Amino acid sequence: METRLFRVAIVVCTTLAGHSAAATEPDLNGVWLIDGPVSELRPADGSSVPLTDWGKALYDKNKALRLQGDLSFDLASRRCASPGAARMMTLPYPIEIFQRPFQVTLLFQWNHLYRLINMRSPPKEAPYPLAIGISNGHWEGNTLVVKTTDMTDNTQLDSSGLPHSNELQLIERIRLKRPGRLEDAMTLHDPKAFGHDWSVTLTYKKTGAKGIDQDICLDRLETGQPPFP
Repeated sequence: METRLFRVAIVVCTTLAGHSAAATEPDLNGVWLIDGPVSELRPADGSSVPLTDWGKALYDKNKALRLQGDLSFDLASRRCASPGAARMMTLPYPIEIFQRPFQVTLLFQWNHLYRLINMRSPPKEAPYPLAIGISNGHWEGNTLVVKTTDMTDNTQLDSSGLPHSNELQLIERIRLKRPGRLEDAMTLHDPKAFGHDWSVTLTYKKTGAKGIDQDICLDRLETGQPPFP
């Protein structure tokens, strides 16, 4: 009897400790909006994007096509396809975050796309390359660290056509700077497209909205509106 009670006490204490640890994590739940439109990603230190020869050639090609009105390279604008993990975070649309111990979900108003951040161990693996990739996260103190891999190379990092290869790894450090203010510090690793890793910081404000509206890209196109504002 004493042994059984001892085991029950261990289970209860462990459960309470788990709830206590979870309670220390910052609350990211709610609807967030980026502070300003981001059409071109640039390193946080103000330097130029460290493109390799391969990356520069493809970037120059994309920009030239865009100037001609040819968006064949931009599947998000042309066919309402996923913009990819990085570009999704730059769009001027609300993002609703649902935070759970096993998963953090980011629901985007644009086309109602979403990102699932796995918080369990072992990390999830993508069954095949995905436009949005596969995201695994963990907490380091008050910072949510997310690693996204296994992304296809047919998306761009921003609306200007900044390219990447299928070697891209996106590391995000997401934290509350203060109540109602969110920061996403991204580090981009892609040895084929970039000469070295570089970082950019995006900031968001909490809107106080109770949810997000529907904004379907194909409906936009059918009514003569652009896919993005």
